Amino acid sequence: MGRLCINIKDDEKAAIVLKLLRELPFVEIEGDTEEKDKRIEKKQKGSLEDLFGLWEHRDISELATNMIEKYAKSHGLGIPDALIAATAICHSIELLTYNVKDFKFIDSIQLYNPNKCL
Repeated sequence: MGRLCINIKDDEKAAIVLKLLRELPFVEIEGDTEEKDKRIEKKQKGSLEDLFGLWEHRDISELATNMIEKYAKSHGLGIPDALIAATAICHSIELLTYNVKDFKFIDSIQLYNPNKCL
């Protein structure tokens, strides 16, 4: 198992990065400070926009942020799936997935399920 140490000096940005890392099933965070993150998160406004704003493809980032705000609570949309969907929409490509249920509620996405062809 590899170890990675990340030192982020800005508490708000650190909370955002931790939130993203918690979404990954293969990441284990030592000394996780979820309570501290919740306190910081209450003070944040537009934290996802701040983080996504650092990325090269801002249109994908903005769309993913909007989808998370719209669908996270109602449909359980997570950051990874939002980024995947936003990438497909922004590049006007059909999303090939076996997990159609994870994306079918998103407006303007074109889905292709390979199981339907068998």
